[in-house]
Amino acid sequence: MNGPKNGEAYSGGGDKTIVMGAMQIGGVVVTQIIPDREADTLIPVLKEMVEEGSILVTDELKGYYRAKDNFFHIQINHNEGEYVHNAFSTNNIEGFWSLLKRSIIGIYHNVSPQHLQAYCNETAYRYNTRNSTCPERFESTMNRLEGKRLKYDVLIRKQ
Repeated sequence: MNGPKNGEAYSGGGDKTIVMGAMQIGGVVVTQIIPDREADTLIPVLKEMVEEGSILVTDELKGYYRAKDNFFHIQINHNEGEYVHNAFSTNNIEGFWSLLKRSIIGIYHNVSPQHLQAYCNETAYRYNTRNSTCPERFESTMNRLEGKRLKYDVLIRKQ
């Protein structure tokens, strides 16, 4: 995975898995694996991730052209050397993509497409709890696991 580029979604090449992400002001991140970068795919996912009527800041990807129908859409045109438009940029989500890429390259080394969403979720959880202390994050994690068990067949997706 070369990693998402310039904001929300990036394929990186024909054999790359596409990850879409959104970050709210204050830094809460959500991610989702998507099949392509077309508007018919992107817009419904954006509607799930982002409250309608919100300010949505994206790069110049053509798939976002219909975002203006549901959001106050601001595009940052990286192809023309624009990285900030008034006070808006995609720098924060790009920082998250950098962390995700570094975790895959430096810790996991290789991630299969079938498990990529789990790695994205873990990185988002770590990012979203970055202001927590280690004991607070541990307690929060344990509380979320209460009564849940991950079975091997589910882990390897043999359901």
